[in-house]
Amino acid sequence: MAMNRTETVLAYLQNKQDATLLQSILPTYKLQIDIKIGNIETAITDASQWTVAPDYIILDVSQITDPIEALYNLAQEAPDGETEVIMVGEVNDIEMYQRLLQQGVSDYLISPIDETKLIDTFEKVVDRRRELTGSIDPKNLIVVTGSRGGVGASTVATALAEIVSNHHQKKTLLIDLDIHGGTQYISYDVEPSPGLYEILQSPQRVDALFLERTLIKVNENLALLSAGAIEDGHEASDAGLAALLSQARQGIDKVVIDLPRGQDLGKGSLLMAGTVVIVCTLTLASLRETLSLIDYVENKGNASKIIIVTNRIGEHKAGIISLQEFSKQIRKEVIQLPFDPRSVTQSMMQARPLTSFRKPISEGLFRIGDKLDSAPIRNQGLLSKFTGR
Repeated sequence: MAMNRTETVLAYLQNKQDATLLQSILPTYKLQIDIKIGNIETAITDASQWTVAPDYIILDVSQITDPIEALYNLAQEAPDGETEVIMVGEVNDIEMYQRLLQQGVSDYLISPIDETKLIDTFEKVVDRRRELTGSIDPKNLIVVTGSRGGVGASTVATALAEIVSNHHQKKTLLIDLDIHGGTQYISYDVEPSPGLYEILQSPQRVDALFLERTLIKVNENLALLSAGAIEDGHEASDAGLAALLSQARQGIDKVVIDLPRGQDLGKGSLLMAGTVVIVCTLTLASLRETLSLIDYVENKGNASKIIIVTNRIGEHKAGIISLQEFSKQIRKEVIQLPFDPRSVTQSMMQARPLTSFRKPISEGLFRIGDKLDSAPIRNQGLLSKFTGR
């Protein structure tokens, strides 16, 4: 579990003075440190041998012509992971510094590294990472994501929010984190809430009153945050999400996050959640991504449950993997959802829960719901075979 394990720092440095300073400062933060002599190119060479990505990585980019390209090359070789990146270089270039930050680098330090600057950087980076991890009880957070885009993860997230709120009778918040084109508000025939972006952009503004005004009340037990498409979402941050989840602890029993695959914003929620639902299809590409996600969550996350859902069963005949082979590869039980575009479309057009349809897809969604911690223990009476509940 992420809360109990020691976080790791992997550093590639050429300046021995920098390495010595790092070795003396970082134990303060209770981090496991591995310092290697080299630079980002050395890291690229080593990355294919890593079993998991480090929590923090420090990379010397001195005399590297294009640090951003080198970082992309490293990302191609390294295992998937939510890693904080700090770069070290000899050039004091403001323009390069800003470009690195825009690419997601946490900070850029000038070599030889100033001790005060190193301490300030690690306090900021470590605090930001740990506040996201500690902002909600894992058992109250469900994250739904897809192995790839277009596999139906949003449909599953909507259904689970409905099941938890209506059938499990829990106060539930559904967060649509697709800031480039979220559509959860359409499912409920309500207007989008631009306040979600304000929360993600300005965590210092988040308090109980602001959250109350921002929430879209779907019904007595279900609230929604869905902003739709945001033209400029680059200032949205995980710090804003952490503040939101921390505030949501007051009066909310369960939070369901609809997390787009491949989006950096919110990726840390996969490490926070007690339950992670991975929606996939029976293709080789989806299998590979599913295995990568499982490895990431199991090695670095808090999840006590990883639920695998194969969606759109029956859509294609060619190019698919058998369910038996898929289950064998991932070594987990798989819940199937049949391909039923008509019911899904009707659900959105009528703003009617997909779980209310008496269809095999609805039965599959309830089977997912039965796996959740919020599910009541039900007696399997005679009528259950007819009612499906």
